[in-house]
Amino acid sequence: LDGFYHRILLQIEEDDREKAHVALQWIAFSVRPITLEELAEAVIVNPHSEPAVDEDDRVLDCKILLELLPAGLDSTVVTSSSSSDIKFGHEFDDEERAGLNRNDRNNNNLEDVSSKAVVQFAHFSVKEYLVSTRILEGPAPNFQIQETAAHNLIAKVCFAYMLWIGSKEPHITDELLSDFPLLGYSAGCWTSHMCALDGNIDD
Repeated sequence: LDGFYHRILLQIEEDDREKAHVALQWIAFSVRPITLEELAEAVIVNPHSEPAVDEDDRVLDCKILLELLPAGLDSTVVTSSSSSDIKFGHEFDDEERAGLNRNDRNNNNLEDVSSKAVVQFAHFSVKEYLVSTRILEGPAPNFQIQETAAHNLIAKVCFAYMLWIGSKEPHITDELLSDFPLLGYSAGCWTSHMCALDGNIDD
């Protein structure tokens, strides 16, 4: 399988590899299943820049995001719940996961269900490969994922995202969650990533 995953990773365009690596870290270590809509927002947040989000980047199409990740690495499933129902720390149990319906990547209605489409690894071996030291011996070592680094990245992205929204929208409204798809996850889950770091946060 290692050789198969090597080849898949090398299919990712050079210009897309940074975003793809960020997306893979989110899929690997989000504290609950991440929706396509949330992931599309997460990959454009740069916690080291000011502002953390470039408005021009928010036009990232969900299909384009999936094209960054070769089909052999991830799969998209459509849940019976909207993203608002799973934003605040919901974790799917085995029965819920078994009931998920696989979504065709080429589905023209993908944008319509992006708040219900959950992105996950195609097989448990994908994550096992990405977090292993074996990947360092292959042609795509830059795609290795370290758990602490991933939690650190996600925590910083969540916090920067909330600060960015606060600078734009000082008042809490009913539209915030729909206008800013990653807000629910950020508000509900960033502390879990901080706890996972156990004080090992990287500036």
